[in-house]
Amino acid sequence: MIFDPFAITMILLGGAIFIQDLELIALRKNFAAPGIWSWETLKRDHTRWGIRGVLDLLCHDQNFPKIMVLRTLAALALILTQSILPVVVLWICSLLIAIRFRGIFNGGSDYMTLVVLNGLLAHLAFPESAIVALGALYYIAIQSAASYLISGVVKLRSKNWREGRALAAFIHCGAFPAPHWMNPITKNKLWMTGLSWGLIAFECLFPLAFLSPELALIFLISGAAFHLLNAYLLGLNRFLHIWMTTYPAILWCVS
Repeated sequence: MIFDPFAITMILLGGAIFIQDLELIALRKNFAAPGIWSWETLKRDHTRWGIRGVLDLLCHDQNFPKIMVLRTLAALALILTQSILPVVVLWICSLLIAIRFRGIFNGGSDYMTLVVLNGLLAHLAFPESAIVALGALYYIAIQSAASYLISGVVKLRSKNWREGRALAAFIHCGAFPAPHWMNPITKNKLWMTGLSWGLIAFECLFPLAFLSPELALIFLISGAAFHLLNAYLLGLNRFLHIWMTTYPAILWCVS
């Protein structure tokens, strides 16, 4: 398989971060007092005065929206130029967002964003090094596969997941009301148990994607369908966008 995994990843990542930033900008009123994420509230956990002054300047309610706008512009620049400067800006802005919110703001999607940025940054810093390029791609691919595996193992150890109760609860506790056609399915224990075990098997077996391009394609198509369904049922659209950015690396590693 001949393709440029880094170019595709940068285009996908730029689009994913652009969507993330549109969501953050839409929530900007909550980042100012008396909003629940105002800096006056969040800064109480940043007690080291050596960096507190810098954070007060960068993460203040009035300046933080500027960081979001800068990251949005850098995301667009990454799509258009696929160069190192937008990646550096995105990495710094993403780190500041994580610091401001005392950790990841939107769960694993923010973590995976930084993973992909780390891989791209390493490659673009040493563009002539085949070893660094190889390491960067395997770093992204393995982190992605590990995320599925760990999630599957956690579910496997949970009786509620094995018996389908957890999946039914997740469907009905999403950001949006579950569609009516899901009600008979979630009330059917046999269906929920089967779907739960199907999900557990998919996640636990995901590392098998590295055995062949054919298996990789099956797992990646299944993964895309899984994230698309999560976006539809649970409102987890960020997971769909950012996990897609890791798929070119997986495909390249097994090609």
